[in-house]
Amino acid sequence: MNFGVDKDSSLIDTSVLPNDIFTRVDDDFFLLKLLSTPDVFAFFQIESEETDKIKAEFYFKSKTGQHFVKPGIQTSLSYLIKLLNQKLKEELTLNENNETRDTFISNEFIDKHPLLKSLIRWYQQNDSENNNKANRYTELIKKFAICLYIFGGKQCYEFVRLNMPGSIPHLSTLGDLINISNMTLTEAEFKFDSLQKFQSGFGFYSEDTTGIIPKVEYDSSTNSFIGFTTPIVDGIPLMKHYQADTFDDFKIIYKTNETAPLLNVHMFQSISTEDDPTNFPKPVLLSAYGVDNKFTAMDILRRWMYIFERCLDKDVRIIGFSTDPVHIVTKWRNRLLSSTADLYIGNDKISMAHIEQLIDNNSYTKLDHGLTKSDINPKDRQNYNSCIKLISDDVINLLNDSIDSNGTVVYLTLLKMIVKAYIDKSTSSHERKSIFNIRDEKSQTD
Repeated sequence: MNFGVDKDSSLIDTSVLPNDIFTRVDDDFFLLKLLSTPDVFAFFQIESEETDKIKAEFYFKSKTGQHFVKPGIQTSLSYLIKLLNQKLKEELTLNENNETRDTFISNEFIDKHPLLKSLIRWYQQNDSENNNKANRYTELIKKFAICLYIFGGKQCYEFVRLNMPGSIPHLSTLGDLINISNMTLTEAEFKFDSLQKFQSGFGFYSEDTTGIIPKVEYDSSTNSFIGFTTPIVDGIPLMKHYQADTFDDFKIIYKTNETAPLLNVHMFQSISTEDDPTNFPKPVLLSAYGVDNKFTAMDILRRWMYIFERCLDKDVRIIGFSTDPVHIVTKWRNRLLSSTADLYIGNDKISMAHIEQLIDNNSYTKLDHGLTKSDINPKDRQNYNSCIKLISDDVINLLNDSIDSNGTVVYLTLLKMIVKAYIDKSTSSHERKSIFNIRDEKSQTD
């Protein structure tokens, strides 16, 4: 008995089936066997008491004794089998399309990814049997390799090179490229000649120190050891100071000198010219060397004057010396927070206890001073906002009314002046100069 389900494929809607229909087993889909069964009602031909009960529910019995499947059951089963077969065909077609797409890369896909396109062309050129320039790199590739090594480091460079064989030069070749390009930097050497090549006639100079892992290495190009604290004479670091011809000489140097915990870096940033105001030149590394931070303000001033005069010799004018003002402010605040520091101005003690008493005083509220406990016990030692709260006019005025807090008031006032001189853009030039005069007087009394 057929009710036309097989003839009319428009009645087949595979969307009613779940996407994982062919992965379901057992109780999830125990009728999956219907797909490979030519006649699902064949077992009813077996004469048995068990099948008699099922026949009574699913069959009509004629007067002649024949059994006929009820029309509704026959239609439902035929529809289910047709539905599953159609779903199977769709899934097979989809898998074939995915395999084709995974096997071949279309031109449209390559055009959308310029880096992939260039890489494929490079491999095509180098895989050519008649290519006599295998593993020869263009200037752009060489510059990219040097930048990757500088910014990513040795491990990053090797990772890229090993996973993309032949795409970038070997490390030994890269070392030769750096030497040829005159990009090597000798410790404590100032590369003033590079300013004329890449910069305009004006710019800003900056100097900063960062923490490093102490390490001593041998520099074969200068026959000297680097990584020790560089000696400073009149503010100028000495080049090639740690030279040794024998191992015993090196042992003496190592035992009598400290490895540098800090790296002092000098940078020059040129400014754009009138002819090309939108072109901002890249900064230039002037010098770098290890230090222990045991130098005076006069050493820094002498070094700045030396750099200023040498730049003038190269027709480059330094129009300003920049530093990290936020770090200066937080450093002053952290000194005040130190539990071991014993600070005085004359006979007046500088102490965070004066500010703590102000916060704990029930006569004042946060509306009066704007402080909280977290401002005097910050988890972030570089929190600049808490520094600004400590030097507010409200805090300084309230401390003026406190007993024996003159030292703390002067300290916070000086800190406030540093902010005005180095950070506050609204400060006039005259006010900024007064800060330098104060620091100069302090350096002369040290």
